[in-house]
Amino acid sequence: MRYLKQLLAWLALIGLAACGGGGSGNAGTPGLGGGGGSLADLVIVLSSDTIANTGAATVTATVTAVDSNRRGVSGVTVTVGVDNNAVVSQSSTTTDATGSVTATIGIGSDRSNRNITVTASAGGITRSTVLRVVTDPNSGTPVASDLSLTLSAPSVTNGGGSTVTATVTAVDSNRNAVGGIPVTFTVDGGATATVSGATTNPSGVITATIGIGSDRSNRVITVTATSGTLVRTASFAVTGAKLTASASPLVVAGSANVIEYTLVDFNAIAMASQSITVSGNGLPTVTGTTDLNGKFRYNYTAPASPTTLTIVATAAGDQNTQSVSVTSAGTGIPAAAEFPQSASVTPTPTVVTVNTVGSSSNQVELRALFVGANNKPIKNVRARFDLAGNASNTDGVISMVGSYAYSDDNGIARATFTPGQRSSPTNGVTVRVCYDTVDFASPSPTSCDGAAHTATATLTVSSEALAVSIRTNNQIKEGRNGLTYIKEYVVMVVDSAGQAKPDAQITPSVDLDGYYKGHYSWNGTTWAQVMTLASTEKYVWNGSAWELNTGAADVICPNEDVNRNGVREAGSFGAGVAPALAARQEDMNWNGELDPRKSDVAITMVGSAKTDANGLAVLQIEYGKSLGSWLKYTITVTASGVAGTEARARYVGILPVMASELTVETVAPSFVLSPYGNASACTNPN
Repeated sequence: MRYLKQLLAWLALIGLAACGGGGSGNAGTPGLGGGGGSLADLVIVLSSDTIANTGAATVTATVTAVDSNRRGVSGVTVTVGVDNNAVVSQSSTTTDATGSVTATIGIGSDRSNRNITVTASAGGITRSTVLRVVTDPNSGTPVASDLSLTLSAPSVTNGGGSTVTATVTAVDSNRNAVGGIPVTFTVDGGATATVSGATTNPSGVITATIGIGSDRSNRVITVTATSGTLVRTASFAVTGAKLTASASPLVVAGSANVIEYTLVDFNAIAMASQSITVSGNGLPTVTGTTDLNGKFRYNYTAPASPTTLTIVATAAGDQNTQSVSVTSAGTGIPAAAEFPQSASVTPTPTVVTVNTVGSSSNQVELRALFVGANNKPIKNVRARFDLAGNASNTDGVISMVGSYAYSDDNGIARATFTPGQRSSPTNGVTVRVCYDTVDFASPSPTSCDGAAHTATATLTVSSEALAVSIRTNNQIKEGRNGLTYIKEYVVMVVDSAGQAKPDAQITPSVDLDGYYKGHYSWNGTTWAQVMTLASTEKYVWNGSAWELNTGAADVICPNEDVNRNGVREAGSFGAGVAPALAARQEDMNWNGELDPRKSDVAITMVGSAKTDANGLAVLQIEYGKSLGSWLKYTITVTASGVAGTEARARYVGILPVMASELTVETVAPSFVLSPYGNASACTNPN
């Protein structure tokens, strides 16, 4: 046994020498005895396959030259080399009596973690292995010597969906990334932070997604990363809040005046309940909050003598400055410097919901832009807004500050459209701006009739849902018990602008229009349906009896339950000769039952009976597999609160089947025979 163990150890040693590489803690290939054979291979063994990144540690590489019998060859000249900034020194350039030469390897001045390739060459033969530089394993728990904090963007808009990613990288004294370092993120300015973890990952990285929170004001947010005594900060700006004003640039001394401010975010959405402060030279300072439409009206009395007012308003981190000339009575506002080469009016938003009685919370800002040569904005263009004759008969109204809306330094004049309680067709409301460089000949501040220069745009006033539709796909499911088929349908409800209407109550129903007779047969390729009803089998209920109607389009046996009350209203059934068709009433095939049965198909909503945020709801029908392809049905859905004529939608079809049931000749489909018979006439119960 002892001899066997020695033999196995010797064989294992030879195998190690043959592998050509090194492993952790290997002392090298022991001498096998020098030989006079010729060089056949080189074997490299490292005393360790890793080296600490401190710069103090070394690893010994033992290179053995062997012949074809794997015996050491002495006197062979061997060169050992390294890459990636490592250093190496050889004990000798030729192999000793055991065929070996050693070299000492260090990492040099480069303290980074990396792979060093150790290469040995002799007699045209080259072999290599890898030495890994790693963080000093004897340092215990890694400690970061430094942190770096970077942000993915210097600024973010206040529209609500944008975020900034803060990335922290922890490194040790050698600038190598260190994992497992605890890092804490903090943010100010009402921002929020979602952190990827509690500690840095193996790459020394931890991230945080920074959102602006509920505060949409313009401001600077500072992100702070802390690990132990290390603290790093970085900042980014929140932008997008915009404060605009509608004001007359000239007022009469001693007169009462108003400036209407509007505060919106990056997406031009009103910023409600925001604090606003307005002040001016010689005027009292006023503080208030914006309303639901982001508006604030500043009322002031002009000084008693001519002067120039500088009125400054501040809200949500933005500032608006208005220069107002106070003059004596009779003085007019200077004419615009040039006539606009381009004039346009833009409603924001273009779709608005009706207001409830007594409310004006839903509004649209009307923004007219006037530009001249070289796209230069034109100041002091006189503008008025109206509804262009109000062809859609909307009960909405347009308002502006003063007799004219004067364009500001950016060439913009503003007004407001406030809808009433009446909705409009899609793009059914036309707003018009009329304009000139001087005051109009017409004194009416609410009409553009007769104006020589106009521009128009359209908007939609939506109210209740306008239309409902039902659609499906080409898929069919199998019921849980394997005995039924399930077919799903999607119901969609939209308003007059085509926007989804959530929370609309959906009420579905299914009606069975009629049935077919026949069977399936194998045609050499697939199971094919064979209809057996004669082409003349077309019927109509005349109010008291069934009668043939050759002008009908569909060859089908109609639903015998004419009034759909689930009651067979016909003469007493008895075996023997059936009465004439005119006397059969609600038992055309005279089998003593109503065909088809109301219970042949069940309809249900899948999940909620109300539309979701996308205006969608799902319903399904379920039926026995044997009914597939033999029954015609109509689904009707009704959506609550739908205005107009489109409150209902219908889907007509024939109960579908799975195509997979039609492909195997030796397995007849579940619906191989019509449950209603195989005869050629609807009056035949077979």
